[in-house]
Amino acid sequence: LPSCTPWLPDLPSVALTATANTGWRFAGWTGGCTGSGACAVSITAPTAITATFIALAADLATTSVSSPPAVLSPGGFLPVTDTVGNLGTSAAGTSETRYYLSADRAKGPGDVLLLGLRFVWPRNPSATSTGTTIVVVPPGTSLGTYYLLACANDTGSVPETNRANNCEAAATAIRIALPDLVVTSVNSVQPWGFVEFSRVVRLNLN
Repeated sequence: LPSCTPWLPDLPSVALTATANTGWRFAGWTGGCTGSGACAVSITAPTAITATFIALAADLATTSVSSPPAVLSPGGFLPVTDTVGNLGTSAAGTSETRYYLSADRAKGPGDVLLLGLRFVWPRNPSATSTGTTIVVVPPGTSLGTYYLLACANDTGSVPETNRANNCEAAATAIRIALPDLVVTSVNSVQPWGFVEFSRVVRLNLN
């Protein structure tokens, strides 16, 4: 951080004012002054005074995501409800939350991006947004067990101080499996020669 050592004439005291640049906030004084107001200090000896500034930026975090159904087939529709909060010190513009299937609860290169997203409109610091959207499991998704992830600001459209808290995993896993149609009964041929086609079909997901 920049510092200065000004030359001051032989004065009994000096008044200092801290002015933040655009995108920064003055947080307070330390050393020869305290608090966040004007600094008036008596000059009786060499004195170190520090003015601390904090960058203003948004911090969008997914704080909750709903649990998916236990089993779903490729190409299936999946409703998801999630909450995004702005934990930063500056307002956040419009962002996009996207959803993934992950093998290990953490976003990584091998995760499956689900089809669909949710727009999160601008949010002030400490504000939250909760919404439900329906996403689609891509038809070619490999069969197996996954965790559903909701990832706030996934396209990076909003500058943030922290990207590590964008994603949150659902509490329970989801199994991607193929459907299995099972015929459980078929009616017999009637005595008068007509075949009555009546059957009961059960859908299983393997």
